[in-house]
Amino acid sequence: MHILWVMWTTDALKSIGMFIPLVSLVLILRVWRSLGWEMDGSWWGFAILVATAVVVQMRDRSILILVLSPQWQISLPPPPLVVFAYGAGVVLLFGGTRLFRAALFPLVLLFFVNPVPHIFNTLIDLPLQRASAHVARSFAIALGQPLSPDQLRLMFTPDFGMFIAPGCNGIRGAVTMGFIALVAGYVYRFRWYAHTAVVTGAVLLGYVFNFAGPLHLWFLEYLIVLYVLAAVAVALVPLVLSPSARQSLLQAFRRIVLSPWAPLVLAVPSFAAQLLMPNPWIEDPPGFMPVFRIVVVYAIPFAFGWLLFLERDLLDVLIRRAWLYAALAVVASIAYLLSYGLPLDRVARFYLIRAVHSLDMWLLILGVSGLFLRYLASHSAWRRYLCDSSYFLYIAHMPVILAFQLLLKDVDLLPLEKMAVTLAGTVAILLPVYRWAVRPTFIGAVLNGRRYPSAIGPVLEGGPQLEDRRAQDAVR
Repeated sequence: MHILWVMWTTDALKSIGMFIPLVSLVLILRVWRSLGWEMDGSWWGFAILVATAVVVQMRDRSILILVLSPQWQISLPPPPLVVFAYGAGVVLLFGGTRLFRAALFPLVLLFFVNPVPHIFNTLIDLPLQRASAHVARSFAIALGQPLSPDQLRLMFTPDFGMFIAPGCNGIRGAVTMGFIALVAGYVYRFRWYAHTAVVTGAVLLGYVFNFAGPLHLWFLEYLIVLYVLAAVAVALVPLVLSPSARQSLLQAFRRIVLSPWAPLVLAVPSFAAQLLMPNPWIEDPPGFMPVFRIVVVYAIPFAFGWLLFLERDLLDVLIRRAWLYAALAVVASIAYLLSYGLPLDRVARFYLIRAVHSLDMWLLILGVSGLFLRYLASHSAWRRYLCDSSYFLYIAHMPVILAFQLLLKDVDLLPLEKMAVTLAGTVAILLPVYRWAVRPTFIGAVLNGRRYPSAIGPVLEGGPQLEDRRAQDAVR
């Protein structure tokens, strides 16, 4: 495992492999559950575990390398084979041959703990890196955009530029998308030809999307990651925590929210997560590959919202304290901005800024949520319409804003005036598009749950209380 951990943490291209054992475990437990947790173990599993342990001990005391070519060398036994042998041995020992056959796909998935072999790096990845950097430089030169003397930076101003990273060749995104499609096809039982087509399409999509990056849609990717982690939690938590223990955790959550010190308590885990950040703010993802520290930072408020859904009566607490939290959020925001200029040493400033930022974040979350619940909870046809349209406007606004920026770049207006014109123009263009081309169509059904009439008018409120209770029971 030490070899794998070093590989995952030092090679960004192979870091996706750290998720493979966890995904494999969840899929095996899913299969075992479908078999009624049948305990029909075989001593062959124990024999495989012992044999694997002996071979690993021999490998650790010697060096055995199979050289296929100067660029392709394999240490024996290769780590993926060791992980597969351990997994197969455990499955046979506890579940027997029936579970082994049923869980063959999750077990074979363990071979991908090293998702990209070294020969792939040498023959495909490195040439693609060089080609990607060359294309980026050629495109910049064709547009007349200046480069730095070393041709490593695309300069927008004399002092501001963007690094041309050879590593951004799309392979990481393609590998990640491919594994997600591979697992999804297994879970949904696609036929082999459909499964192959989905995986191939996902790999190509991940590679093509890399050239643009996630842009402003990164939050959708991280939301999917958090949903996957939530599904893992739903599968694993009942196995490790008894109902009484889970109830105790909910009671502890209630006490935290009811306490007047709730923002301070909630800021503690966020502060710990922000210590992983290189800068004293929550960074935007650099690409499609999920970044662990960013996932952790957003997983904390995600978990808070999940628990709050289970204890919805606590929303009254947010309503009562809305103005208090909002006023304190203003004070904390000012303190956060001022903390950058305090005459402190680097270490003290590192911790202070992150602590104030974490507290400010939770005061804003609780205060803004409370104000919306307090003053905007009643139904309004206009607010409902704008709320429904906001999702589409957010997804589609980028090219429209870019068009306005190009149109206004030589216009003699102040920056704030250009911003106002751009904002008003973007909304004026996209709202009619939403009304006629999105809201009543299948696109609107994808974005808003179902198709709605184009006209602004009364809309039935979704989610009756019975359905809310059923959803709460499912989450519990």
